[in-house]
Amino acid sequence: MTLVASQPGNWNREDSQRVMEAFLVQYDDIDGVYSGDDNMGVGALNAALAAGRAEGITFVGATNFAVGYDAMERGEYWGSIYQSPVDDAEAALQTALDILAGEDVPFLNYFDTPKITQDNMGEFTRPVF
Repeated sequence: MTLVASQPGNWNREDSQRVMEAFLVQYDDIDGVYSGDDNMGVGALNAALAAGRAEGITFVGATNFAVGYDAMERGEYWGSIYQSPVDDAEAALQTALDILAGEDVPFLNYFDTPKITQDNMGEFTRPVF
């Protein structure tokens, strides 16, 4: 894999679409796009669709936003990474309760963030955000 460019999308779909529009002008051969969240990924996808260049580009994002899930359902977006604000809040609350109870807590608390793809998206509930 060769990284040809990286530019912030500012966690914004429209900004990311403008970034991808510029990349599509600058680079003839783009095989994949990774975005830090699905809003930015769908912005990049929208730019590629508008330019007639989405075919052959694999779009992957993170955070499992509804726009990414819907684009996966249409077959336009390869995948995302599961992230749930509910799971995040539950983990934070449990950590706070453990601290209040005087229990030792790990410095970092990790939990599973599975890949969601067109192949397994039916195993996950469509996000509401």
